[in-house]
Amino acid sequence: IDRFDRVKDIVPFAGLVLLQEDGTVEFLGAYPQWDFSRWQDIEKVYGVYDKEWIKRSLYGIREDGSVIVNQYDGSTGQCMVTDHYRGWKLSDLYYVDGGVIGLTIDGKLVGDGIYENVDFSVFE
Repeated sequence: IDRFDRVKDIVPFAGLVLLQEDGTVEFLGAYPQWDFSRWQDIEKVYGVYDKEWIKRSLYGIREDGSVIVNQYDGSTGQCMVTDHYRGWKLSDLYYVDGGVIGLTIDGKLVGDGIYENVDFSVFE
């Protein structure tokens, strides 16, 4: 544990997701085995899961606002990493019961999970 002397943030998520000051991410836990090899320049990390804990997603927002996502499907045991997720450039992300709502750097809302097809233009 001595190697974790520059931790910027901790996200409890079936273990501990550790955001390091250098923008890299590490996981302390046994399962699932997240792949953080492409996670660099990360500013914020968010963990989201469905009600049964079958599908889990970790979202990372980079300094430039781009988003990387690790998704785990417990029914298949598969992990998938998607970089530049949906082309989003976010300043923040909010977990809202079954999905996430992102605030883009230009002040618009986007969604994922149960909010994937929501038309947020009514708020503009």
